[in-house]
Amino acid sequence: MSRVFWMVVGAAGGVVAYRKGTQAVQRAKELGPLGTAQVAAQATSRLAGRTASGLGRLNDIKAQREGRLVIGRAEEVPSIRTGPAPVIIDEDWIPVPERRPPPARRPAATTPGAPARTTRTTRASRA
Repeated sequence: MSRVFWMVVGAAGGVVAYRKGTQAVQRAKELGPLGTAQVAAQATSRLAGRTASGLGRLNDIKAQREGRLVIGRAEEVPSIRTGPAPVIIDEDWIPVPERRPPPARRPAATTPGAPARTTRTTRASRA
């Protein structure tokens, strides 16, 4: 049932993408080469402005967090981590290491009645 659902979602997405594409082609034909280049330049300019604005905000947040860490108020800095809370010892921020069990090793699959596996012999071991 879920495969049918995702197939329908994919087909609907394909139809929407096709219609948007044909609309874009029609608009490009109406605008001509110069108009299309102007629209592309405007879109690129908007994207560059948004990126610069976002990076500026990111640098402000980074500087604020670093300032809090330097003056020893680590408990005020919100953390993105979802693991265990950090341990504060002598006003130093030390993250708690995550303990993960080692990956389980599965035994090699054997077919009933099949000969046991042996090590491969090389020319050096035969001599």
